[in-house]
Amino acid sequence: GLPIVKGRDFTEDDLRTDATPAVLVNEAFVREFLQDREPLGIGHGLKHPRPGRGPAVPGAPLNIIGVVRDSGLPARRNATPPKVYQTFLQANTGFGQMVLHVRAARDSADIMRPIVAAVQEIARDVPMAPVRTLAAEVDAALVRERLVATLSSLFGGVALALICIGVYGLMAFTV
Repeated sequence: GLPIVKGRDFTEDDLRTDATPAVLVNEAFVREFLQDREPLGIGHGLKHPRPGRGPAVPGAPLNIIGVVRDSGLPARRNATPPKVYQTFLQANTGFGQMVLHVRAARDSADIMRPIVAAVQEIARDVPMAPVRTLAAEVDAALVRERLVATLSSLFGGVALALICIGVYGLMAFTV
């Protein structure tokens, strides 16, 4: 669902396990690793990515089929990081790094257990990460900002108290 800026989206041919690893990259990836050169095509000196290890590692050359707009939840103080998107069938983790998003009208606590049970019933050998709500994800992403806001409010309150004491002392001395 990311807007494609250049190139194309994945097709049925890209889903074959014997196909050249097809990837989509974001605009930050093009700026950082390709220095704004033409991104589409096979190679560019880039190799199949390993999760969390960056884009240039030994393996099959990447076929960059498209560029998508920067998106996601970047750190509030940093730019969007470079990202490589590939099909789960071609991911070299065996199962890919998939995330299941569920929108529910009911309370999330009521619906989480049946969803986890259904996923484990379909594929018992798939490791399950902790299940979290989107609200919990946003709260975790904003911890630093909330801490800074709380400390700023606290120091502002202390400063206001000192100002009041100072004004009281000045008025008492003047009277």
